[in-house]
Amino acid sequence: MIRSIRRKEKSSLDSIVEDMKYTARILAGGPDERGEKLLKASGFFLVVPDPTMISTSIGLSMIVTGKLLMKRRKKGIKDYIEKSIIEMRHLKELAEELI
Repeated sequence: MIRSIRRKEKSSLDSIVEDMKYTARILAGGPDERGEKLLKASGFFLVVPDPTMISTSIGLSMIVTGKLLMKRRKKGIKDYIEKSIIEMRHLKELAEELI
């Protein structure tokens, strides 16, 4: 009984931590999380014995794609706000020139 309660608490705590990480990524931006998922999943294809090497080539292509996705930076809300501020300053300068 105590173990099941601890497991429930741990799983709810894990979900809260994952939600916090997701929210932080949305706000600040950062590497694409799909890349991390691809890197984790590629291990399965590299472990499977295959005489035709198809699964190995799939695993390697997943690794390359995952690393490329991780290098690509996703824009966060912070980036969009900075871009909006720059655009507003530019519009303000244009309005001042017209007056």
